[in-house]
Amino acid sequence: MTTARTDLNTVARWRALAALIATISVVGLSLGLTLPLISLVLQSQGYSSALIGLAAAMPALGILLGSPLTPWLVRHGGARQVMIGGLLINIATILPMAWVESFPLWLLLRFLMGAADALLFTVCETWVNQLAEEHSRGRLVAVYVTLLSICFASGPLLIGLTGSEGSLPFLVACGIMVLALPPMLLVGRGSLLQGGSRPSGFSVLGFCRLVPGLAFGVLVFAAIDSSALALLPLLGLHIGYSEAPAAAMITVMIAGNILFQFPLGWLADRMDRQRLLAYCGLGVIASALGVMMLSGTVLLWPLLVMLGTTAGGLYTLSMVRVGQRFRGAELVTANAAFGVLWGIGTLLGPAVAGVLMYWLMPGGLALTWALLGGLLLLLLWIEFHRAG
Repeated sequence: MTTARTDLNTVARWRALAALIATISVVGLSLGLTLPLISLVLQSQGYSSALIGLAAAMPALGILLGSPLTPWLVRHGGARQVMIGGLLINIATILPMAWVESFPLWLLLRFLMGAADALLFTVCETWVNQLAEEHSRGRLVAVYVTLLSICFASGPLLIGLTGSEGSLPFLVACGIMVLALPPMLLVGRGSLLQGGSRPSGFSVLGFCRLVPGLAFGVLVFAAIDSSALALLPLLGLHIGYSEAPAAAMITVMIAGNILFQFPLGWLADRMDRQRLLAYCGLGVIASALGVMMLSGTVLLWPLLVMLGTTAGGLYTLSMVRVGQRFRGAELVTANAAFGVLWGIGTLLGPAVAGVLMYWLMPGGLALTWALLGGLLLLLLWIEFHRAG
């Protein structure tokens, strides 16, 4: 295992961290605007829900295929250059959408956007973890996740200002992405990501074999997050809500993720992190089963908050643990594995949950989440006993 560490004074460290988090938060704001905007534009052009769903899956496919390339690019090009390249690719894919009407070209642009996001998030999360100090790693990662979630959730609100017609919303999204470039200039050379000239001691697949519970936690979060965004309003409509409260179920779940990640990060700096990850898995199971059995009652709303908190905690704590355990090239590879696992979870989550909802409405969606939580606990148990 690599043990390289960056020696920085406190001011330089926090300046670099602030710049990295500012960059990725601005990226999240732009993506939060772009992703729903594209679906609205395609719908206005008369495309079917199936084709819109295909377009929505392309960024996840891009992340899935682009993430494994990131360690090689960091070794040969440098972390700052990779992040700047990812920003420029995003700008170059968003801008043509203001005028392009060819659906196959939209699919290609969406795919390239996902591949660029893989570079950005893999490098940024690796870099933040490298700069973090062990005694405050949990809180720092929680701040990163919280700010990113707030910006991503705020992106769709901009559609109310720009509208979804014409080139303006795409130009605004592109302009926001341009604003992510200047903070990278504040990252001093002494704080550059240490990826090393040698490759990692394990591959992306090897990472999953090495720490299966940690790896599966990322997949579970992605599957729950994507299936909730796609299918939770349908559950609300089925149990008798109108469109507004059905859509608000997503907002309440995201609020749990945003509001309680810092307390989880605080706990992660004061107790065993693997045990806390297992507690989040238990929380996912309990809240999912509660949603399944109490979906017609007022208790549904606090259960959604609990679900958002514990599911979001799976990603936060996995990121904390990977930063605690790995350094250098291995940390880059571990975060690249996160991208692959996130892509798999995003693609499979809605598909599996959709099938179970078809057979077991209204409980199929929550049952999917509970089964994922149970499998996570099994893998964490295997990982724990293997280490012991």
